Amino acid sequence: MWRDPALRPTGESGERALGWPLWPLTVVGALAWVATLVLLP
Repeated sequence: MWRDPALRPTGESGERALGWPLWPLTVVGALAWVATLVLLP
């Protein structure tokens, strides 16, 4: 796309096109990891 500017997307992307943010999954994963470390030993 850097060689041929005509191939670049022209419209703006909405939140759906960009996808969901990953921070909620990171928080859930961190809580599961902490719970595992606390409950297993």
